[in-house]
Amino acid sequence: MKDLNRRQQATLMSLAELQQWEAQHCTPLNTVCGRFLYFKIAEQVMSETQGSQSLKDIHVDAHVSERAIRLKLREFERDGLIEAVSSQSDKRARLLTATPKLRALIAAHAQAMDQALGKSLLVIEKNQ
Repeated sequence: MKDLNRRQQATLMSLAELQQWEAQHCTPLNTVCGRFLYFKIAEQVMSETQGSQSLKDIHVDAHVSERAIRLKLREFERDGLIEAVSSQSDKRARLLTATPKLRALIAAHAQAMDQALGKSLLVIEKNQ
């Protein structure tokens, strides 16, 4: 396309390649709700925060209904991607933790992203 420069074309092509990998290997991303939850939990895993998130914490910035989130969480649990454990401080609350299976999927996803973007783009981390 003439309207896009080479960097923009390369970025778009890399994103298309990544999307193909996601469709084949990362089934939680196949729905809007699954994508939202996957990245919400992945964010928690990567930030290495102590403890876990509750359903209430996850639902706060959701663009989908609480019912949709609950159903998708049950699916994630059935698929062995998360575990729900009782909170030590509030026995009524259930905390969500990523299983080793989900952690491995997140690592594979990050590697696929590096490969797709690294083919045509140079990514330099900012000092923080």
